[in-house]
Amino acid sequence: MPLPVTLFKKCRRKISLALLSFHFLLILLVSISSTIRGYTTLYHHPKGKEPLLTVARYCHVLTTTPGILQYISVSGIDAGYGYFAPNVASGYVVHFVLKDKNRQPLYDTYFPPFKNAESMIRYVALMGCFQDKLPALQQENTCQSLYIRYLNTLIKSMGQSILARYQHIPADHLIATLYLYEYPSLKDYIAEKTTPRLIALENIPVAAAPRPFSVPAVNR
Repeated sequence: MPLPVTLFKKCRRKISLALLSFHFLLILLVSISSTIRGYTTLYHHPKGKEPLLTVARYCHVLTTTPGILQYISVSGIDAGYGYFAPNVASGYVVHFVLKDKNRQPLYDTYFPPFKNAESMIRYVALMGCFQDKLPALQQENTCQSLYIRYLNTLIKSMGQSILARYQHIPADHLIATLYLYEYPSLKDYIAEKTTPRLIALENIPVAAAPRPFSVPAVNR
């Protein structure tokens, strides 16, 4: 075998190994940063966690370097890692808006009232269930499966919870809007347009429960 061909194969093997090592290094840095950030912000107060925060800060600086930032975005590394694989599914969010009888907004929120920090984790996991709702909305027929009706019931239940939590607001009804995240393209990232856009998929109205009223006492 000619010498240039042998050198080319050796160099190609070394370059492939270097690129693979670089890719897994970025995965390790993103995983360390996200794990420390979740540990210190969700369950524990950052006070007294300076060494962990310092490590997370250095990982964040390395992974947000121009060029590397675009690479981890395109490869899906920065989407976060769950139990089995990268989280490459679409992101969903529900916007709750309390309105009066004239349909004027009175108050809005993106989260139902939580009693503890663990509820936020369950809520984020629940948002992933709406991945099955997008194909149903794209179908022409209006027939909804039992699972889609279950998802609608979940949104209405959260809306009722919000209405009960903010009873002091004279709201007549609530509109829950399901949004889909549209993340910036590589061209947008290069142009420093990194803000995702929300695409409205469906509006679900939730009626407020009748307010109790008291009958004034009559003096006899």
